[in-house]
Order: sequence, then structure tokens, then C-alpha cells
Amino acid sequence: MIGGWRNNTPGGEIGTYDITPNPSVEKGLQDFAARHYAIEEKIEWQYSWAGIMAASKTGFLFIGPTDSQRIFTVSGFTGHGFSWAHGSAKYLAKIMAGEAIPDLVARQFNPRMQS
Repeated sequence: MIGGWRNNTPGGEIGTYDITPNPSVEKGLQDFAARHYAIEEKIEWQYSWAGIMAASKTGFLFIGPTDSQRIFTVSGFTGHGFSWAHGSAKYLAKIMAGEAIPDLVARQFNPRMQS
């Protein structure tokens, strides 16, 4: 699985809500993989997808309770969901179970404190 490359396209796909895979992004990722990974067999790209890259004002994701006591969120990955999702889910589970989490995480990623 490989992702990214939008920053290498004209306009960086900023301001668009188009979720159709961009052929220049796909080609860029394929070329990158061919240049940087020692894969001897021919790669057949089976699946590709695109999505809207949204961000919070701070650029940090949200982990924790919303304004409702029964609704929690892990959102706002700003395109970094693959790398942040597993650890974020662990923190959310601890929050929901009433367990302690690091103070920095509690402050920086709290959806109630970001505005």
C-alpha cells in the first residue's frame, strides 16, 4: 500500500471535492515505487482510490469526546490516517474506558479544546 503524491500535481488538488483517482497521482506513485523499492516482479496495481483531504485548524487530529457525552471521535487525519490510525484508536479506547493517557495527547488532540 502506498499513498500521497498530491503535492506533486499541478495545484496539489487543493480546493477540490473530486474523489476520482487522479491518473498523474497514480503514475507518480507507480514510478516512485519502481525507483525506490527493489521489487523484481512486475507489479500489477489492483486498486486505487482517492478522497478528500480535510484538516483541522491546528493540523492535529481529534481523539476523544465530542460535545455529546455518548459520542467520541477519531478524525481529522489530514491525509495521515494510515500512520496515525492504530495508535489513535488505542488512545480512544483508553479514553472511553476512563483510563489515563499521556497529558500531551489529552491536551493536543482533545476535540473539545481545538477550535
